[in-house]
Amino acid sequence: MTLGWERKFTYRKLLLYGVCTIVGLIIMWAVLVRNISIEYLFSSYSTGMLGRIFITQISSLYAHFPIFYDSYSHIGWGSLSSMLTSILDLESSSRSGRVLLEVSSPSWIERGTGGVYNTVFFGEAYANFGSTGVLISPFVVLMNYFALIYFAQKMSKKMAIAFLVHTALTFIMMAGFNDYLWNPFLIANILFLISLDYVSQLGSVRQQ
Repeated sequence: MTLGWERKFTYRKLLLYGVCTIVGLIIMWAVLVRNISIEYLFSSYSTGMLGRIFITQISSLYAHFPIFYDSYSHIGWGSLSSMLTSILDLESSSRSGRVLLEVSSPSWIERGTGGVYNTVFFGEAYANFGSTGVLISPFVVLMNYFALIYFAQKMSKKMAIAFLVHTALTFIMMAGFNDYLWNPFLIANILFLISLDYVSQLGSVRQQ
C-alpha cells in the first residue's frame, strides 16, 4: 500500500495502528468508567464499551426505520438546503434528526433542551429516500472520501495535513446523509485552501 508524499504504508503498520487504537479505547473506557471487568466491557451488547458503540451511539438509527415507514412519508430532497428547495420549488422540511426528536421526545422540544437526534448516515438516507437511499448511501459517502483524498493530493504537504485534520474533526461518519450530498462549507474550505496553496506556491516561484 503506497501513499503520497514519498511515504509507504504497509498492512503491518495498519494492523499495529488498529491494535493500538483498540487498546487505547479499552484503557480510556476503563479509566473513565472505572470498571475493568472483561465481562462488562465485551459480554453484553447493551452495556459497557460495546453497548456504547453499537447501541447508544447509533440508537436513533433504529428509530428512523419505523417512524419514516409508518408515521411519516419520506422527506426526499426537502431537507437538503433551504436555498436549493427554494430554487427548485420544493416543499422544505426539517432534517430527519429533528423530525425524529419531535416525534419521540416532544417534551425536550417544549423545554428547549433538545436539538436533533444524530446517527450514522444510513438513518437520514432512509428518511429521505427509503430503501433506495440506504443502498446508494455507502457509495455516495465513499465517493466523498475519495474526493477528499484527491483534493488533498493536489495540495502541498503542510496544507494537506491541515486540511485532513480539519476534515477528520468536522466531516465524520455521524454526520447526516445530507452533509455528503450538499456541503457548501466543505466546498468553500476546499476552494479556499487550494487557492491559498496556489498563491503560496506562486509566491515561492517568483522569489526564486
